[in-house]
Amino acid sequence: MISENSTLVDIAFAVSTALAEAGVTAVLTGGSAATFYAPHAYQSGDLDFVITMRGDGNGAQALEALGFEETRASLELGGVLNLAIL
Repeated sequence: MISENSTLVDIAFAVSTALAEAGVTAVLTGGSAATFYAPHAYQSGDLDFVITMRGDGNGAQALEALGFEETRASLELGGVLNLAIL
């Protein structure tokens, strides 16, 4: 489970694992991916994923099991992390 003490690495791992287990493809992108490959050159404060969510909705259920709550157009964790569903 994700908590207020979780690092961005912890959250990225939890989200990626939960989505993969639900059969959803997720790719880490943006500044967080840049931080992974060049940690001394750039530090990101958020996570950006490009995801595919098709079928029976297992992707949303996987994220909700981690503590995310569905809002109008996104899933949010404690009002801090926002995963937009495009």
